[in-house]
Amino acid sequence: GALTQLTRDHSLVNDCIDAMPHLTEKQRAELPKNVITRALGMQDQVTVDLLNDVPRPGDLYLLCSDGLSG
Repeated sequence: GALTQLTRDHSLVNDCIDAMPHLTEKQRAELPKNVITRALGMQDQVTVDLLNDVPRPGDLYLLCSDGLSG
């Protein structure tokens, strides 16, 4: 009965928050929100996030590109 994000957005905002969790809300608001840090075609090889999940009857999965969940 709940929506759960299984992976994280690969964005400059998330990378900054991971590297500097002490940022204030004002500092976070100043970060550019439309910069992705991992995408197909940017490099010859791309690191892929893998996750194991056990689907249950009635589960629904929404697949979206980075940035859409925010």
